[in-house]
Amino acid sequence: MYFFDSSADSIGDLNKNMKNNENLTVIFFLAPWCGYCKELKPVIDNIESDLDKSGLNGIMAKVYDDKIDNLRPRKKVVSFPTISVFNKNGKKGKKGKKGTYEDYTGSRNPADLTRFLVSVFEKNKHRFDEKKKKKTLLRRLNGLKKGENILKRMSSRIKKPRIHPWKKLSNVYKTVKNKLKRGRKYKIGGRTKKRRKKRRKKKAIRK
Repeated sequence: MYFFDSSADSIGDLNKNMKNNENLTVIFFLAPWCGYCKELKPVIDNIESDLDKSGLNGIMAKVYDDKIDNLRPRKKVVSFPTISVFNKNGKKGKKGKKGTYEDYTGSRNPADLTRFLVSVFEKNKHRFDEKKKKKTLLRRLNGLKKGENILKRMSSRIKKPRIHPWKKLSNVYKTVKNKLKRGRKYKIGGRTKKRRKKRRKKKAIRK
């Protein structure tokens, strides 16, 4: 959480944080002469101390009337106190600038106000978690693609083992020898022993 007070801090720091940070920003527009603002200030301080320990993400700012004109993007404040939520990723305005302010119109009771602020900053946490998940998924996908490319390169470089012709002949000789041992008849020079016997008989009959 980033807490800002325009009475102590430079408004330029808030503008930079709002510009560079994608989290939702809650701004309390106050005036030192406003009685309601004086009642609301200790409530805001107590909520700030509670949110500081919560681990939530976001910007919570107190901007006084003399610094409102220096705020960017600009905001028209008609009455005090005004509580606004700034969304950097909101729709573009008339001048084409991105970002929108949305005023809070609910109760200013400490419990209700705390609930509202927690709900706003929890949205930031969900958005941050989703972005983190997307980034990790993209990294994994890129890693898988790189792994596939590496495997393809490796497979293209690996040559198939060549078998020497003498080894091929020795393997053939072994198979023939084993089958001859089992009593199988094999061709020798393209003819079997049976064929030779038949031919001899035919020759004897002709004579």
